[in-house]
Amino acid sequence: MKKKIKPLSIIVFTLYLFLIWVFFIDRGLIIHKLFGVYWSFIRPLRFQTTNFIPSVSAMLDEEKAVLLLNLTAFIPMGFFICYFTRDNNKYKNISFLVLIPIVIEILQYIFATGALDINDIILNTVSGLIGVIIFAIIKKFIKNKNKKTLPLYKQW
Repeated sequence: MKKKIKPLSIIVFTLYLFLIWVFFIDRGLIIHKLFGVYWSFIRPLRFQTTNFIPSVSAMLDEEKAVLLLNLTAFIPMGFFICYFTRDNNKYKNISFLVLIPIVIEILQYIFATGALDINDIILNTVSGLIGVIIFAIIKKFIKNKNKKTLPLYKQW
């Protein structure tokens, strides 16, 4: 059975990717250059640090807004990856969820707009996995709801 992707979901996903670009990679620099608007989350250029040692205490010591952003920003990514993949291969979806935050962290380092931080990769991956779980729950709920609306002889 071929999955039908609705145009509205593509528009929402495109808007979501734009916001990921603005908040995680670009940090508002393009908007600053185009419109002269300066947002407080823009970090100074040449901000290139690395952290390859995972630390729960370092994650919790971050500003609450940054921690909340890292924990929630990739929930839609996990949801959309499951929604758009046709075969629903769990391992492929999880590898995307790990690879995307790694690419974002590397781009932050290259563009000097953020730190390449393993803690961010972990938080973003956990966030994406939450999105996958939400997708699975919704899918199961819809499947059960559809099953209940079928005539009794077709449920068997």
